Amino acid sequence: MLAALLDRPRPISERPLQIRETPAPKLGPNQVLLKVRACGVCRTDLHISEGELPVLKPGVIPGHQIVGDVVDGASAEFPIGTRVGVSWIGGTDGVCRYCRTGQENLCDSPTFTGYTVNGGYAEYALARRDFVFPLPASLDDVHAAPLLCAGIIGFRSLRVAGVENGDRVGLFGFGASAHLVIAVLRAWNCKVYVSTRGESHRALASELGADWVGLGRLYCYGLAANGAAGIERVVELLEEEMKEVMGLLGVTSLKQLDKSYISQAMPTNLPGVHSAFPLMHEGY
Repeated sequence: MLAALLDRPRPISERPLQIRETPAPKLGPNQVLLKVRACGVCRTDLHISEGELPVLKPGVIPGHQIVGDVVDGASAEFPIGTRVGVSWIGGTDGVCRYCRTGQENLCDSPTFTGYTVNGGYAEYALARRDFVFPLPASLDDVHAAPLLCAGIIGFRSLRVAGVENGDRVGLFGFGASAHLVIAVLRAWNCKVYVSTRGESHRALASELGADWVGLGRLYCYGLAANGAAGIERVVELLEEEMKEVMGLLGVTSLKQLDKSYISQAMPTNLPGVHSAFPLMHEGY
């Protein structure tokens, strides 16, 4: 079969994926063989291809947003010809504490499609039978593929957050997941508020029906955080936003918390906010 193999991680401009003939995969226990119809491109595929993630399977075939037809390994649930989807999580151990408590996405020993096992940038792909999902005929291949990664992430977030019809929902950042999930929120008659840095992302959020779009107060103060006075204002704003959390922790100021804890708990990717953490522990 033809497949795109990662021979050596390097910048995309240097074409790290090489399309070549490679042996077709051999069916194993509890697996299905799929003839690939479509496979999406995720930022994680770029991280893998460019070496920003360590190599775990030399010569891997990336791709984890797979739409394909079952051509071998059929079962009563998935007869020959069934169109199914395969996502990033290609398997779990089923025995760790996360798997036993319905949090298999945090599994201690997961299988990652297109990373620890070969993925969908090929004519054929293998997948665990218990980790493929039948796809409705109303959804075409090209539109189904992104839902198997960004779509899953976004929809799971809504479920974990307990979002219900008519709620007010804030989206921080407006990338792949958010631009898909906003359609669900609109269908649920939710008010959607989007805070994102990118001008093009703000324009897209408005186009897709967000009720409010902007940078957000934290980001704006982060940009203005020049010197001790600016940093102090950022800290004050964070404390205002986190009154309830600080109450649960039994503190009245973020300065009472250990810096390592703050760095893990707070949005350190915001300009200015990141530099607030060491400064506020140095007497500012």
